[in-house]
Order: sequence, then C-alpha cells, then structure tokens
Amino acid sequence: VVFDMQVAPQLPSGLHGDKSKLRIILWNILQNAAAFTTEGRIAMTVIGNIEKEGKIKLVISIKDTGVGMSQELQRKVFESFQHTTDSTTQTIGLGLTIAGNLARKIGAVIEVRSTEKKGSEFTVRLMQNITDMIPVGIYHDKKQEIITDFKAPGVRILVVDDEPQMLALAKAIL
Repeated sequence: VVFDMQVAPQLPSGLHGDKSKLRIILWNILQNAAAFTTEGRIAMTVIGNIEKEGKIKLVISIKDTGVGMSQELQRKVFESFQHTTDSTTQTIGLGLTIAGNLARKIGAVIEVRSTEKKGSEFTVRLMQNITDMIPVGIYHDKKQEIITDFKAPGVRILVVDDEPQMLALAKAIL
C-alpha cells in the first residue's frame, strides 16, 4: 500500500484550532483506511479556501483503494456506540465513531463516499483561524531527516492492536 500526501503550497503556514482533536480525527480515519486497504494506495490531500478575513475553511480528504462499504454502512459509520458489520468490510469499530464525535465538538463535518470493492473517501471540512499568511510552500521540502540507524539494545516494546495490518505497520516503524 502506497501512502501519498499532498498539501496545497499556498495554504497559510500559521493556523489556530484544536490541533489535538484534529490529529485524533485524522489518525482514526487513516487507521481505518490502513485496516481495509491491502493493496493500492491511501492518499491524503489538504486544501483550503479563505472564507473571510482571518479564517480559512480547510478541506482534508483521505481516499483509499480498500474494500469500500455499502450505502447502509455509510449512513451508520459515525453514529455513537456502533460496532457495525457487513459482509464486505467485516467490522467498522469505534475509531470512526470517535472521529465523528470529535468533529462535532470542533465544528467540523466529516463526509464519506464509498463504493464496495473500490474504496472510500472521507472528507473533513473545518474552519481555522489564520495566524500567519506566509504560504506553507511545498510540503515535501520540509521533511525532517529520518534517523535510520537508531539502536536501543535491551529495550522491549509491547504493541497491542486487533488489526494485523496495524501491528505490521507498528513493527515496520519500530
């Protein structure tokens, strides 16, 4: 599975909002995409439209080539306390419910479009305050150097997850 991320270079570099809740929302959507995409790609794009002075509407899209979901499941996926199943996707757990609840708390909206056996697209829309109008620029130019030779002899790490793909990802990262 290939992960691709595109951030519009003209986005303002300084935004103010609830970063921790937005991070959890995106993590849960990405985790769901990773769990149900065994081949192909997961693509995340971030664009924005300045709606009025000092405010921007961010549009964050996460699209995958996974198993997709039925129309019925799409209607239920963000409902509270749902652990939903269908014959195609097996289970959709609480991650998307958490994302939906947090989105409502920060005034965001999450939409889902999906076709069974062809993938899903989740779109998060939210307003953010602009604190710095300098454009973010090309995102890929801002990557930090990755340390590949870090050693920690004797360290033991416990990773617990019920999704084999997430365990494989954690193992690869570690």
